[in-house]
Amino acid sequence: MSRMNHLFNIESSQPAQSWRTASKYLAGILFATILPFTGAEAVCTAGYSVANLPESTPSNDFVSNTDGTVIHSNTSLMWDRCALGMVLNDNNTPGDYTDDTC
Repeated sequence: MSRMNHLFNIESSQPAQSWRTASKYLAGILFATILPFTGAEAVCTAGYSVANLPESTPSNDFVSNTDGTVIHSNTSLMWDRCALGMVLNDNNTPGDYTDDTC
């Protein structure tokens, strides 16, 4: 029995059928390892609107700091309000977060 036949447990009486089966498994493994890197996940989120979703955490559970961070008062977790490299502009209204931009 050759090394490849032994690897896939192929009997010598049915090599053609066994190689077809093995190639299907190999194609499936190849497909499963390449698919996550193709951008297919963008299809799932494209065009999805969050405008009608209810709040899962009330806004008053968060404390907005003057240093551009927000703290969740129940868990003390802290987030930056802007993406890395962007600067928060509070439009000279430090108490009003609704007009803030990054």
